[in-house]
Amino acid sequence: CNYRSWKKSNLISIDEEYNSCWLTCMDVHRDGKSIYVGDDKGGLVVHHLDSGQNSWREGKGKKLHTSKIRHLEFNPQDANLMVTASLDKTVKLWDIRMLDDCVQSLQHGFGVAAAKFSRTNGCYLLSTDMSNELRVYKAPLWRLEHKIEHEHRFIPSLTHFKASWHPLADLFLVGSFPDIPIEDKLLSK
Repeated sequence: CNYRSWKKSNLISIDEEYNSCWLTCMDVHRDGKSIYVGDDKGGLVVHHLDSGQNSWREGKGKKLHTSKIRHLEFNPQDANLMVTASLDKTVKLWDIRMLDDCVQSLQHGFGVAAAKFSRTNGCYLLSTDMSNELRVYKAPLWRLEHKIEHEHRFIPSLTHFKASWHPLADLFLVGSFPDIPIEDKLLSK
């Protein structure tokens, strides 16, 4: 991908001639000066809003994963801590000042749909995989605290399995797409 911005309108686009990857997720750094963008090849591009420049230009994003990055976000308390979730079955924690090596890699059994920091203090990390598993990790060592199976009928590209933290408490909410037998659908009409 080739990322380009127009300063007057603050738009970021991809040149049509570079259509080899898709933008899949993004987050704005807390300082408001940069946007971190993940792509479907496992790459990361940082767009600097003040200069209009990109780090790792011309479709050569910094390779963080071996497959699509599904989610990335910053820790609400530590502006240098970023998490990425990927279809390569990993959640990785990064210090954005040193992106050559991840701080920690958390292995999963399936591709990971999302990994989100708790909103209250950023000390918990909630991940959801492409099957039916939620995991809660606790800082500072990011040890697995809970592994929860949640009934969910996964349909690729339709029913992504993600959970969200409550903004004021260490609680999370998750929905599901239940497996309803065809007979029940017909009888309910």
